[in-house]
Amino acid sequence: MRKAIKLSGLYIVFMLASSGYLLAQQSDYETQKEFVDSYQTLTAEVTNASSVEEIDSIYSKISSLKAEYETHESLLNNALFPSNFEQKMEALIKRARVNEEKLLVIEHQIDQLAQLSDQLISYQSELVILSQQRDSLYKAILKSEESEQKLASMVREYRKSLELRDSIVLNVIDSMMVVYDRQEQGYKSILGETFSPERKLGSDNPLELIAKIIDENNEFLSTNNQLLSVEDHLRMYVLQRHFQTKWESIQTNMLQAYADKNRTEWENRIDKKMKEWRMTASQKMWSSMDRYLEFSELELDAFDNSSSFFAALDSFVKEAYKKSEEEMLTADSYTQFKAFHSFWSGKIKNDWGAFIHDADVLTVTQISSIDDQLVGWEEQARPIHPMIIVFIVIIAVLTIGFTMAMFKTQKA
Repeated sequence: MRKAIKLSGLYIVFMLASSGYLLAQQSDYETQKEFVDSYQTLTAEVTNASSVEEIDSIYSKISSLKAEYETHESLLNNALFPSNFEQKMEALIKRARVNEEKLLVIEHQIDQLAQLSDQLISYQSELVILSQQRDSLYKAILKSEESEQKLASMVREYRKSLELRDSIVLNVIDSMMVVYDRQEQGYKSILGETFSPERKLGSDNPLELIAKIIDENNEFLSTNNQLLSVEDHLRMYVLQRHFQTKWESIQTNMLQAYADKNRTEWENRIDKKMKEWRMTASQKMWSSMDRYLEFSELELDAFDNSSSFFAALDSFVKEAYKKSEEEMLTADSYTQFKAFHSFWSGKIKNDWGAFIHDADVLTVTQISSIDDQLVGWEEQARPIHPMIIVFIVIIAVLTIGFTMAMFKTQKA
């Protein structure tokens, strides 16, 4: 009997010990599972967070999770091998920080887009008003019977309106550059999230404004406007180059943001318009330069680009220098020099200087080359003063007379 009781006691003790061990095992398993579940939930929340505020609240949850399971670190280290509890928590915090930085960029981008949207609306309104003023002034000038002084004032106002409109066009593309000209690694994916359907701002498509600006400028340049000066055409040529350069920097991001499924169509459409604008601006600028030279009676070889323009200038100066060597006693060569020098120093280097540089019409090296040749041409072409000629003739006559007198004396 005692033996049976003893065996029963041992059995009970064994069962209790086994139950305790199993309960402990069950408890450890549940602890591990609860941690993993909580960790995965927080990881998903970090990944799906759509605002910095959400990330801030997740940081608090991460801190709470760490505090709750720190006492089980050894247990979790075994379960998380080859990683460990501390590494897992650091990885989660790092993931949260990375996503927070991305969300900060997106929110900043959205703020910039809101500002850009307001700016573009304002610029578009200004462009409409300035275009109307420009056209009205042009019509008024053509029909004007005002005095010459009044007409000159109207022309100045007209040109001022052109300059102001061009500055607005530059503001449009420069404003877009601030937002879209980003090349950092990973920016394109952020841009895609910024312009997701739920985040895209407004219904206006900036690509439409780009296309409209190109069309209007090309249409204006295509008209036979006799009021435009060489400087006007140079400025418009510079405007086109600047606009195209900026567009080429932002077009990838702009098309990604606004072209949607019509990216190829939009890209081809704007590229075609841009080429037409560039060709028209170039043709008009070089034609206006040619007309000015013709009016100034400076007959250069034909030119239609920067290379041929410099070649024409260089050839003209070289030939003029050679001609001046053959006409030392005439003023014709010097008159031609003064006409060219007035054009070169007064227009190319002064009045048009900034546009000549910005449009790459001439390089610094090319300008220096012409400058150096002009120094020699002036020295060669400058006519001898009439009194010097008289003096030389007198000296020659006296010399001849003296020689003849000496000859007669010796003969006598």
